[in-house]
Amino acid sequence: MSFKLLALLKKEVLQFTRNTILLVIVLYAATLDIWMACQTTMDLRNFPIAIYDQDRTEKSAELVRRIRKPFFLIHSYLTDESQIQKLILADQVGAVLVIPRRFQDRINSKQSSPVQVILDATTSNTA
Repeated sequence: MSFKLLALLKKEVLQFTRNTILLVIVLYAATLDIWMACQTTMDLRNFPIAIYDQDRTEKSAELVRRIRKPFFLIHSYLTDESQIQKLILADQVGAVLVIPRRFQDRINSKQSSPVQVILDATTSNTA
């Protein structure tokens, strides 16, 4: 049984190496696959965001400072809610962080304070 298997394997290897076009395609595809696997990363890098800070206090500034490079790139600080839609539709930012009023008061009184993240879902493979 093993002799037949070895003979078949030898025949297949000989046939494979004789067909140079197939050999080149297989080696190229395997090499390309390995190279692409090494180059591809799932890390988020320089994702453009905007900050809409309605509270403008020390605690909200601390939260913004924690959003750091190289993952996020702060594109702009917004002063009006109408700017959010304009930036997202113009494809200038991928997300907007909205910090509500009384954020610091809630944190200081040991309450949770929700923040809102508005995402642009049109480029879903980026996020």
